[in-house]
Amino acid sequence: MRIDIWETLRNPKCRDCGLWKTTRYVCLMGDGPVPCDLMVVGEAPGEREEDLRRPFQGKAGKLLDGCLKKVGVNRSDVYITNVVHCRPPDNRTPTREEIKACRKYLEDEFQTVKPKYVLLLGNVALQGVLGRSGITKHRGRLWEKEGVICLATFHPAAGLRQPRYIPVIEADIKRFAKLVKGELKPPAEFRWTLVNDTAALRECICDIAQSDAISFDIETSGLDSLAPGGQIWCLGIGTPQRSWVIPFAYPGSRFRDPRVAQKVYDAIYQAAQKVPVVVAHNGKFDNKWLTAKFGQRLPHNFDTMLASYLLDENSPHGL
Repeated sequence: MRIDIWETLRNPKCRDCGLWKTTRYVCLMGDGPVPCDLMVVGEAPGEREEDLRRPFQGKAGKLLDGCLKKVGVNRSDVYITNVVHCRPPDNRTPTREEIKACRKYLEDEFQTVKPKYVLLLGNVALQGVLGRSGITKHRGRLWEKEGVICLATFHPAAGLRQPRYIPVIEADIKRFAKLVKGELKPPAEFRWTLVNDTAALRECICDIAQSDAISFDIETSGLDSLAPGGQIWCLGIGTPQRSWVIPFAYPGSRFRDPRVAQKVYDAIYQAAQKVPVVVAHNGKFDNKWLTAKFGQRLPHNFDTMLASYLLDENSPHGL
């Protein structure tokens, strides 16, 4: 079933931001079947989109179509739109004010299309739909908003400017397709436990000892482990079942006493020795601190930051 979403949602007299003064076509709405389980949200119309009055019609659109086709998704089965519905001058990035002003039209599209799965293309889409920034940090993750499952990746235009992003976009869209086909399940509710007594510590140690793989991370007071007053605020341990937060220097922690902290760390260290796979991100930094404060480094046989450098030494390597 299709409805004329242009007539029901479009407002050619919109003056909520200044884009109406420069665009040739005010309020360019999305395109596709309505209602629709699949929705793609981009940034804003470009010159080609403004000419044809349909989203993703230029080179970025062709790249998107190709990526969707590779994973068995036809464009005709997807509703495609943008966060901002008027073309910014010279195809510049929309401002926060423009994103906010246009949000009501995007929300109307969500209410009308009723998607179950949404693919977010670029930082503007991430910000406009989920209110988050940092596409490099958040791409590839699954997010739930009001019952809708979202996955973000780089905008295809970024792949045209920097071809090294194209394999990343393709991989994320493949992940999105698996989600749609039921081959990928959204993560269960995040489970974490604050370890601040002997009972929780005992449970944490048992969980570590029974796991085939764990990850670890620390939070510190600075970068120099030998600086006067340097502290490890907490140690985080992740297992397939749960995440554990062990506070050391935090006010209120029962492990602030250095002698108690040493015993707690020794117990964690001994349990970790038996785990086949121990993962960290820049574990060299973490182990430098752990050695300075507790005299022992945790076993560490895979580092996601080093792996990222091996895949592409020029790409960002943050968490």
